[in-house]
Amino acid sequence: MGLDVVGYSRHGAERRRVLREFGVGGEFADRALDICGGVLYSYTERSAFRAGSYSGYNVWRNSLARVAGYSPLTDGRYDEGAWAATGGPFWEMINFTDCDGVLGTAVCKKLCADFVAWHDIAREQLSDGDVLTYEQFKTTFELAADGGCVVFC
Repeated sequence: MGLDVVGYSRHGAERRRVLREFGVGGEFADRALDICGGVLYSYTERSAFRAGSYSGYNVWRNSLARVAGYSPLTDGRYDEGAWAATGGPFWEMINFTDCDGVLGTAVCKKLCADFVAWHDIAREQLSDGDVLTYEQFKTTFELAADGGCVVFC
């Protein structure tokens, strides 16, 4: 088992490929305010990748928080610094579920900008495997920033 990440562009567009319902709600409902639960959405493009095992993703997310400059609250836990913050680079994703949730268009646009802005720094500070995951997330958020969303499942 692990974290699958799926990005969709232009949900609700006229040119329909497939219909999909996105489950929203719960603790992170504020990350998908532009998505209505129970509504079938169409999309024009889809991209998916495996972000690793759940524990592997959490290690990667901690590395991303370190790169973004969050201060660790306990030894080596930079993600805890992000969880205690109210915003910042990648915050909407670091302070988000690691298994089941939806990030709406507005959040995807913000995260896309973060991935673009921090690209060079991330390439310098992350391991090769972590850079690959970074690039996959960057590509997924670029797709979803075009009127779409990203689903963690």
